[in-house]
Amino acid sequence: MMLEISDKTSDVNSFSERETPDSEDQEGRERNVALEASSKTNELLPATVTLKRMERLAPVFDPPQIRIAVRENEANTGLAKLRAFYMDNRPGSVTYILLAGDTSLFSVNSFTGSLRLLRPLDAEEEASYEIRIGTAEAGVLRTEPDLAHTAVVKVDVLDANDWIPNFELDNYQFKVSADAEPGTVVGRVVAYDQDKDEPNNKIRYRIMENSDAGAEYFSVDRDTGVLTVANRLHSLSSKLISVILFFFSFTL
Repeated sequence: MMLEISDKTSDVNSFSERETPDSEDQEGRERNVALEASSKTNELLPATVTLKRMERLAPVFDPPQIRIAVRENEANTGLAKLRAFYMDNRPGSVTYILLAGDTSLFSVNSFTGSLRLLRPLDAEEEASYEIRIGTAEAGVLRTEPDLAHTAVVKVDVLDANDWIPNFELDNYQFKVSADAEPGTVVGRVVAYDQDKDEPNNKIRYRIMENSDAGAEYFSVDRDTGVLTVANRLHSLSSKLISVILFFFSFTL
């Protein structure tokens, strides 16, 4: 509170306060009062002063930064609950508003400060989001640049194993000599998975047991897809053999 005295009396040593009609502002920002000042000679000196109260600070957030993780494909779920309060500990309304962020994806409850995810996220499309939340009261009350009148929420999207791998080609054809020694490289098959992170995009290769003679005479590296000779091929000379491979991806 600041006290402005219009009189320039230097020997005033006490005041008695009397409010003037219609003097108090409902917000408590300013009021005029009539004072009777008593000097050292006990002479009453009327004076009018203006009492100014500092304008109330807008609510501040605690904590001002939050980082959370959500698995892709989840929807209609609560993410976090924001909290803002008045530093003067006096009661007052706090109305939460979304200042920055995709309103088709996120919403904040204006009364509780609860942040919700509205529809599924896709880690392959966007790996993270940043949301800024404030209060409606910050638009009318005083704010300070060094105080957290807004909160920032960072949302990391966790990848889910939701893509089916595919071979680059539908059919692979390789030629190999009947005299090839075990361990000879025949060729390589390649599959791909569009999931963003490991192990969801990690592919393993395997020869199916019902191949013509594939599982007996050939082997495939489970990590690279490189096909090699496993046993001598003399008995298969001039034959066309079908080797059926399959792949899979997994989640730990």
